[in-house]
Amino acid sequence: MDREIGEQILTFVPELVRSARADRRFLARAVGFLAAGPGVRQFLDIGSGLPTVDNTHQVAQRAAPQSRVVYVDNDPLVFAHAQALLTSTPQGACDYIQADARDPGTILRSAARTLDMTQPVAIMMLES
Repeated sequence: MDREIGEQILTFVPELVRSARADRRFLARAVGFLAAGPGVRQFLDIGSGLPTVDNTHQVAQRAAPQSRVVYVDNDPLVFAHAQALLTSTPQGACDYIQADARDPGTILRSAARTLDMTQPVAIMMLES
């Protein structure tokens, strides 16, 4: 059933797969550059969506295992999958916040449990 619905969606938006892959490649390049080049060690990924390959923490922690990442999404399904599937390196940290991007106060207060807000934090807000 899901595959059939996916095929129907692709008939209306045939560029969807290409767009999603390009989005994921951009995320990997941006996070990899920030973690390896300027030495950013903290990432706040707002609207992260369902976990897939090369998630923010995986890319960041490949370059710098001590990287700390907080994922934010308002979808309870995304939150459940993130908690089950996204695990950090022992040196770093991963956290998950179920919140709406339109509520930055809640996001920043919650993210401060994991991120040191006195140090640089890269904010990822990618739309796929």
